[in-house]
Amino acid sequence: MSMQCTLYGDDGKGNVKTGITVGDGQKFWFKGYVMSGMINPITNKRVDVWFDEYSPEPPYTFRKSWWLCTVYTNNDGYFDSYPYDTCWLKYMGQSTRGFPILQLWQAKLGKIWEGEVQVNLGFKAVVT
Repeated sequence: MSMQCTLYGDDGKGNVKTGITVGDGQKFWFKGYVMSGMINPITNKRVDVWFDEYSPEPPYTFRKSWWLCTVYTNNDGYFDSYPYDTCWLKYMGQSTRGFPILQLWQAKLGKIWEGEVQVNLGFKAVVT
């Protein structure tokens, strides 16, 4: 069976998209759908949400995946990590190269990661 998992970010301000912008300390969380094809929801599937760390400079090589949370799909194939697994970014200043240094925090796990960011942060959902 072919599955499609779509992951969205929710900034709590009415913006639910594959790419959201959040400010210092603003809570955000993850939601999405797991479907078979385009119309058939897949119920009771485990979905793990991860933060993917890449090097801060081109060619942005992959370094490590950090687990954030596990959620399960409902009868509509929908999953939502709110309110238990919210995340936020904390601005720590600028690097010597002039880029922001951010910390990624998660409500249950605490501080997940800290690093320099030149472009954006990437998250993924994996159906298991």
